[in-house]
Amino acid sequence: MIYQTNWIPSLKSSLGPRHFLLNSLVFHLARGAARAVFPQQRNPGRVMHNYDQERSELARQLNGVDWDAYTGLPGDLHDFIVVNDEIRWGALREARMILLQRLVSAVTEHVKPGQAVIEFGSGDGRNLLYLKRLFPDVRFVGLELSSASVDVSNQFARKFGIEAVRFVQANVCETLPDSLTENSVGLIFSSFALEQMPRIFKGALANMLSLEPHAIALFEPIPELWGDGLRARVARVRARAIDRLRHLPAVLQDLLGHDSRYRVVKMERSGIAINPHTEMCEVLVVRCNGT
Repeated sequence: MIYQTNWIPSLKSSLGPRHFLLNSLVFHLARGAARAVFPQQRNPGRVMHNYDQERSELARQLNGVDWDAYTGLPGDLHDFIVVNDEIRWGALREARMILLQRLVSAVTEHVKPGQAVIEFGSGDGRNLLYLKRLFPDVRFVGLELSSASVDVSNQFARKFGIEAVRFVQANVCETLPDSLTENSVGLIFSSFALEQMPRIFKGALANMLSLEPHAIALFEPIPELWGDGLRARVARVRARAIDRLRHLPAVLQDLLGHDSRYRVVKMERSGIAINPHTEMCEVLVVRCNGT
């Protein structure tokens, strides 16, 4: 069977998972070599520009996007995914819905009615609007670098009739805006956002701790946790080649070494990935006194 994959530009047709991974390895090794000659580092300006363009295009498609496609991805999108630690051909929505279930579980476990949930890097708002429908008595705030992303999040909130989710433009690695005055924060989380901040994410983690939440949940691709198989090795080559997140476990432990209020209770692979190159890992940090 021939698979039409979109995960790497040089391979439009694949014979299967191993063929896909081997071609991915060649592609990202070449990409890394090119970047060694012409270095490009990910920075807030580049990330904001890319997201502004992407979200402006999404805003133009607003009227044609229904709730399921917005929150869970369109059902007709198929490519290689990872589910139960196995790479296979499937609907991207399948892996996306598992992530949403993990977010729901985090809110259920750590947030009480009336408390706030803050997402660092809220993107186009789909995570928070999905959660708000399920938890109407919880306050939700999204912090997002891209102004176009904040705009489209508010547009989707109006489209789907979801009120009282606040989206704020902010660089979460720098001083947080004075308008962010949330008290009684139950949960702060990030979902594939810290990976866009490879050298400055320590500032985001420090800001999370400064807001004194009951818990912090990170749903991020963490190369140090991926193991040693072919898929993991390819993914690590890609992370270096395109300047993605690395060293999160060490940086987090260093921060917590200076803050005895919190401890890591989970840091593990999930065996889940929408894109096989970016397996999600889960990190859970909780306040020691549990209040």
